[in-house]
Amino acid sequence: MLSHDQEHHAHERRFWNRQILVAKWLNGITLGGSIAACLGLIALYVSILGANDSTMRANRAWLSPSFMVLNRPLENGSTIGFQIHVENVGREPATNGVYTFNYFLAPYITEGNGPDVFQENTTCRGLKPVPHSGITIYPGTVKFWIPYSFEDKKMIADILERKGSLVIEGCIAFLTFGQRHTSEFRFFLRDTLGPSCWAAKEGITTPQGVMQCWNFNGMLRGSGSD
Repeated sequence: MLSHDQEHHAHERRFWNRQILVAKWLNGITLGGSIAACLGLIALYVSILGANDSTMRANRAWLSPSFMVLNRPLENGSTIGFQIHVENVGREPATNGVYTFNYFLAPYITEGNGPDVFQENTTCRGLKPVPHSGITIYPGTVKFWIPYSFEDKKMIADILERKGSLVIEGCIAFLTFGQRHTSEFRFFLRDTLGPSCWAAKEGITTPQGVMQCWNFNGMLRGSGSD
């Protein structure tokens, strides 16, 4: 038989044990609610980031280096001159733009063969927009041409003798929404029967008839944007 004091102490222990269990249970509920609230806030933050990213992508500048043409006939002893047409297909101006070109001869690409160059286009590496300077390309129907020329007599001779195909690649780096973005491109010069000509439009008429122009074609690798 327990004494009265012992029964009283036992009763108190049972009472406080029940209180402790209730407190732990309530703490567990509170912790679970806090975790759920934190997960909800994280999900909300991620969704806001996703919405901001989608909004920026829908409204930022996107530069499309759509095509390239010779700007003078290709002849022995002359320079190689060309220009690339760039269009802003986004909704914001592309500002502080800078660009660079790289050129080389690939093994001759015969008519009907799939043109390809397996090396990576690295022209975007280290290319940074120039603060308070550089080109600005506005969205819409504005036509923007970037001209370029270089002199390499041996390369011109090899091109004319079909010893190799001219490949021109490059990159444009620009700012939109305060962030750096790039558009890289790669084209090769498709030669046709007869001499080269200024390829601003197809089928230049001469006294001898219609002359087939040498045009630049896009390549399977080396183009992209971020």
